[in-house]
Amino acid sequence: MKTINSFRSKLLALTLALMASVSTFAYDFVFANDFHIDGFGYKIISNNEPCAVGLMEIADCTEDVVIPATVTYNGLQYIVSTVGMGGSIITNDARITIKSIFIPKTIQVVNMRALSDCPHLCSIVVDEENPYLDSRNDCNAIVTSKDWGSPANTLIAGCQTTTIPNSVTEIGNYAFYRCDSLKHMTVPNGVTTISDGAFSECSSLSSIKLPESLTNLSQQWIFNGCTSLKEVFFFAKTPPYIAYGMFRGLNPTIFVPKESLDAYKNELYWQDFDIQAIPDSMYFDDNHFVKDSIHYHILNDTIAPFEVEVTYTWGAASNFTQKNYNELTEANIPATVEYKGKVYNVTRIGEFAFNFATKLQRVTMSDNIKVIDRFAIINCSQLTEVQIGEQVDSILLDAFSYGKLETISIPKNVKYIAPLIVRNNPITSIEVHPENANYTSVDGVLFNKQENLLHSFPAAKATEYVIPETVDTVGGCAFANVAITSVTFPDNLVYIAQDAFFNTKLSKLNFPASITAIEMNAFDLCIGITEVTCRATTPPIMSDGQEEYKTSVFCRVPLADATLYVPAESVEAYKSANQWKDFGTILPIGGTDLEDITTTQAPFSKTIRDGHLVIIRDGKTYNVMGIKMK
Repeated sequence: MKTINSFRSKLLALTLALMASVSTFAYDFVFANDFHIDGFGYKIISNNEPCAVGLMEIADCTEDVVIPATVTYNGLQYIVSTVGMGGSIITNDARITIKSIFIPKTIQVVNMRALSDCPHLCSIVVDEENPYLDSRNDCNAIVTSKDWGSPANTLIAGCQTTTIPNSVTEIGNYAFYRCDSLKHMTVPNGVTTISDGAFSECSSLSSIKLPESLTNLSQQWIFNGCTSLKEVFFFAKTPPYIAYGMFRGLNPTIFVPKESLDAYKNELYWQDFDIQAIPDSMYFDDNHFVKDSIHYHILNDTIAPFEVEVTYTWGAASNFTQKNYNELTEANIPATVEYKGKVYNVTRIGEFAFNFATKLQRVTMSDNIKVIDRFAIINCSQLTEVQIGEQVDSILLDAFSYGKLETISIPKNVKYIAPLIVRNNPITSIEVHPENANYTSVDGVLFNKQENLLHSFPAAKATEYVIPETVDTVGGCAFANVAITSVTFPDNLVYIAQDAFFNTKLSKLNFPASITAIEMNAFDLCIGITEVTCRATTPPIMSDGQEEYKTSVFCRVPLADATLYVPAESVEAYKSANQWKDFGTILPIGGTDLEDITTTQAPFSKTIRDGHLVIIRDGKTYNVMGIKMK
């Protein structure tokens, strides 16, 4: 049997044709079903392979409804490809009973109001293999995965327990229609459109928060019949356009940003409302709070010990957070914080916690902090001091980047340090507690404890550096964005990791004979490189990375203008080796092409010096490295 994907255009056309044919009927019109099986009514869409039906009725009065992917009728197997056609498909008895609905992988379209008017529905799950729809982040809703019937990232059906994912950009027509048990709703920042009737007839809905990203509410029936609606929070600074009659028969209090209060009151279509400023506390949901100017996110409040992280609150609270953090000059992260009668351990500094705190100069952490997340204290242009808590075990990517740090000390319990933790700081020294079992510092440079891996080179330490002989690996991003002009590799070097020398000032490289592999982008943007010597007789492996991004070891380096020197017996191997062959000139070590000498140059003589073959011509000696003479 052919797959449904090969016929999706045909099925969608048939579906849309059926929808058009009933556009003049009442919303709750139910199609005459072609057949019933196991409490479900179906209408045939296609009898050609793949045979397809639409689900038009759910009469099965069970709590948990599992819509089948296929159904067999008159000897034919049909794929269940659509749900509904303009109104609720659930019978009155079933509406009262249903608590959960499962959508199989074959469903392409769930039409508006098809699953509406179920007062006890609290779970909607879409099969993870469905390519058209999903219930991402356990949201208890149906969201479109691609542009197919509705735009991608549109929430098309929800229930009383729905949490709208941050990735949703639109709430579809009648998505929450007659969701009688829905009492409160927070629409996340990123939603730009709420379609016709999205919350209509939600008779228990008493409050809703609408994000800053929502600037236009042009549909008239969004809140039609929401008889309990008392509070509407608009976080948009500029008064959004609202359709006439959106709140017809309703008189909710409208809360708006404090700084925009006058703008709302003076806008024509807002003048009939009681408009008040949003209280500071309303910028945060039940999992966020502020204490002593520090913003927290609750990680665990059910089983002791309770935990929170320092956070930068996204969405509605982002501007509020930014305003407060912009005034912060010193942040003292406590060991514990009390909120609503509970004492929480502060165990983590979260992503972007102090992002763009432009006056922040000093951060001190308690010993309860375990993790400093990626980008935790980033873009703090005045930051000169960070005191890391003694119990921190992980410091993630760009934790302290883009500040004014000149030195930083790693405590003894740190087990993992990501690359680039102090990127774009005038850092001269990275120090490590002598009892740390995983890392050490040698003359201000960060190494692993065994000193065979160079982890991080301070950006402002020096322009020239001799890597110690103990090192066999240069770690990822170890010298990235460092204004270094010269580096000497040890004789034992084996491996150079990804982005190790990204965007440096190097012009000449001399790889030892021991080198075996160099990862992608290791010398990306090192545009000054003109000469490379590689003493390995076998060309080291050069990683390509992801082909679609055209990555390479010497990405964005003008190799056509550069010269590569290699052992004489390996010249041909390098000329055919991946990426090495991209050099404009490849010569034997010593600087002269042996073939040119033998065929086009003046007579020469050969001799042995220090166990190597050398060529003498016109009184000049040319060393051909790598050819050992017995």
